[in-house]
Amino acid sequence: MTLAEVGEAAGYSRGHATHHFGSKGALLRALTSHINHSFAQEMHAAQPSLPGLQAVLSYVRVYFGRSDPTWTNTRALLLLLAEALLETSDTAEVVARYNHEMFMWLEENLRLGVAQGEVRRDVDPAFGAEFVVGALRGLAQQRLSQGYVANLRRDKDRLVQMIERALAAPGMSAASTSLRKSSTLP
Repeated sequence: MTLAEVGEAAGYSRGHATHHFGSKGALLRALTSHINHSFAQEMHAAQPSLPGLQAVLSYVRVYFGRSDPTWTNTRALLLLLAEALLETSDTAEVVARYNHEMFMWLEENLRLGVAQGEVRRDVDPAFGAEFVVGALRGLAQQRLSQGYVANLRRDKDRLVQMIERALAAPGMSAASTSLRKSSTLP
């Protein structure tokens, strides 16, 4: 698709998208930034969670609890991730930065979870972050490509439980982690 076609599809002149973005790559980078910003807003609007395993599980809940009924941002992100794999990618840099920030946040929360005894000690935080993101993106891609959007929201709690079981220290659950932490707060 050309920028002229983008301008027309958006209801503007053929030159509007080119004037505003300058290039198709700039448009794709702006789209990636918009998707990142939208998800960050949903995370901030979610009920606050404690750092550690709770934060990771909250991330999963927000990812699968999106307010967009057609999952437009997620569909666009999955396409942008695929585009970033191309040698001639216009988005590889911005996607890499987006992924890096997300992985660092997840890794830090898994590291805290290990230190607090709520995440298994044998969980490598970097690999754990990749596992969580892979599960989210993989399930979203499978369900969206098969037209099962409703199943994503329905299965949110099942995925949260599976990720919790994979990461939680023996004898720990999200509920017991919350109770333990709230009893130690001043």
